[in-house]
Amino acid sequence: MSESIEQAIAALRAGQPVVFPTDTVYGVGVAVRYAESPQALYDIKRRDAGKPVAWLVGSPEALDKYGADVPIEARALAASHWPGALTIIVKASEAAPAAFIPPSGTLG
Repeated sequence: MSESIEQAIAALRAGQPVVFPTDTVYGVGVAVRYAESPQALYDIKRRDAGKPVAWLVGSPEALDKYGADVPIEARALAASHWPGALTIIVKASEAAPAAFIPPSGTLG
């Protein structure tokens, strides 16, 4: 594994943000498992605190972990289009860290 990937993994595990390439642009993200909140993302991006951040997940199965009452159609779309540029908005489950759930109670 390259040194830069190892550094990114270490930063994520320490709750720090990292920059990573996506299919269109570079993204800035944190690991919800390790970060206390998305505040670092808001600070870095100068993002309005009322604007939710997008979630990038490792697999369609994450819908069942972080989403509640996920429709079967959403699961089918995720299975056929992820990874890819498809955002599915779902009600947040209790497994989603509270600091990452916007007032709408949904995750995208």
